[in-house]
Amino acid sequence: MKKFIQCLTIALLAFMQINTASATHAAGMDLSYICTGNNQYLFYATFYRDCNGIDAPTSLPIDISSASCGYAQTFNADLVFSTYGSDSISHLAGLCPDLNSQCLGGNYTGYEQYIYSVQVSLPFTCSDWIIATHISARNEAITNLANPGDYDLYVECHLDNSSGI
Repeated sequence: MKKFIQCLTIALLAFMQINTASATHAAGMDLSYICTGNNQYLFYATFYRDCNGIDAPTSLPIDISSASCGYAQTFNADLVFSTYGSDSISHLAGLCPDLNSQCLGGNYTGYEQYIYSVQVSLPFTCSDWIIATHISARNEAITNLANPGDYDLYVECHLDNSSGI
């Protein structure tokens, strides 16, 4: 019985490791904003997905906080644009025009772009706003990070609306 439990444990660990490795897809991300007036801001998260991984999410969390104003809230940014089913981003990333990436069934590394947005009314004027988002499963092709698939891809931007600008 002990031998059976050991084999089962090893099999489960191997299965979990395979699932973890196959989920990696987060190649890059940007976060930006536009002030639309009256403390209203449109936040954009642009996500770049490796086509060899899992599908992109339909939404991303946007965490907004200010320590000086004692504020922290998470908003949901919805998908507003994608290059799914296209090699346009792969070609911009260096894929020759006559080749297909894994995005279209080819053999070459391919990337897709997904843009998410949410409009938020900031309730206070604060000098230390931090706007952040994250997505799990960093791309295994990243070479300057040990075991990149074990980490989230995290980006943030800072905003000071205390001077009216």
